Amino acid sequence: MRLGIADHFGWAVATGDINADTCADLVVGAPGEDLPATDAGAVHVVYGSLDGLNADIPSEHLTQSDSAGASEAGDHFGQTVAVGENLGQDTTVVVAGAPDENSGATADIGAVNIVNFSDTIPVQPRQVTQNTAGVPGAAEAGDRFGASLALGVDILRNDSGWELLAGAPGEAVGSRAAAGSVTVVSEIQGFPPTGTWEAASYTQDSPGVGGAVEAGDRFGASLAVGNRNIHTAGSNRRIAVGSPGEDVGSRNAAGAVNLFRASGSGLQGTTALTQDTAGVGDSSETGDRFGTSVSVMSGSTHRLAVGTPYEDLGSATNAGIVQRFNFDNVASDNVLNQNSPGAAGVVHDDSFYGSPVVALEGDPERVLLIGNPLHATGTVHVVSVTGGFTSRAWLPGVGGVPGGGTRFGRSASGYDDLG
Repeated sequence: MRLGIADHFGWAVATGDINADTCADLVVGAPGEDLPATDAGAVHVVYGSLDGLNADIPSEHLTQSDSAGASEAGDHFGQTVAVGENLGQDTTVVVAGAPDENSGATADIGAVNIVNFSDTIPVQPRQVTQNTAGVPGAAEAGDRFGASLALGVDILRNDSGWELLAGAPGEAVGSRAAAGSVTVVSEIQGFPPTGTWEAASYTQDSPGVGGAVEAGDRFGASLAVGNRNIHTAGSNRRIAVGSPGEDVGSRNAAGAVNLFRASGSGLQGTTALTQDTAGVGDSSETGDRFGTSVSVMSGSTHRLAVGTPYEDLGSATNAGIVQRFNFDNVASDNVLNQNSPGAAGVVHDDSFYGSPVVALEGDPERVLLIGNPLHATGTVHVVSVTGGFTSRAWLPGVGGVPGGGTRFGRSASGYDDLG
């Protein structure tokens, strides 16, 4: 594997046991990779073993041409990635977004490519766009379908199979440009469906969804699904959807997050959350972009974390914060920033703390990984949510973390026992 200049290898990462050997494997997006078409993008599957990453099994290099699409300049395939482990369907599923995919002369409609893996063998590649039979809506210029991705179980169906959630933050709803939408697509494993896919689309005008569709909201710019206890029948999934362009009163792009539950019959809206919601610390301000990143930590109590990397703190512009909530009781707000215990450095201009924020549910420790990629060469704030552990920071070249490079913490993932 040879990397080129501006491949952006690591722009997106995901982990999972792809070949069912009980060792974590790594999926890495390189959306700037030239194939030779400039910025067509690629995805690298790097296998883990008892001897470490990329030690025993050759890595897999996926392009859109390998994945039921076509590799074209500027598609940025691999800008988003996700992994769903084998849940009894005999395959693991890898999905990758190409949000700048064109359709003829229609630019940036977006696409998601789905590849199932039987052991280390890619099988049944498929591509989904908003022009795919059964997928609601229509592919339009600037939709950027696949700009955010997540995988969940028991969202539309109760068949214990993975389902795709794809954000299209540039989607126009009526005359309201870039209002945004989220689409759920089922049956992404097994043999390709005959006829049409089973899918459903949601906007802020959908029944039960808080807020209202407005131009520039960018609903679906971020997505997260709580998947822990995934084998427990009837478990209620929790889903968070960010709308960082949402206006709150006269404050433009203050941001919002919509919360949902699902148990096999689609997304059910529960709460529309802004920084002005009662019990939430801080307040909505122009340009905060609350909801730029979201994560859900499941378990006995579902917890939500929301990144607001453009938040100003005192005189420090774009310093960034992360707010943590009990999913069902948002008044339990806890605010984190670069001055919080265990974080590296101090609050400063253009730190963009909170891009991204990722929940990692390990055993015995559960943590929140908060990226701070523009602080020096980048840091990750590891916030422990388990008693008996201390929050700390990962820095390049310190404590066993490899040095070199910049923007460390731009993306993050970790192996998660879905139990």
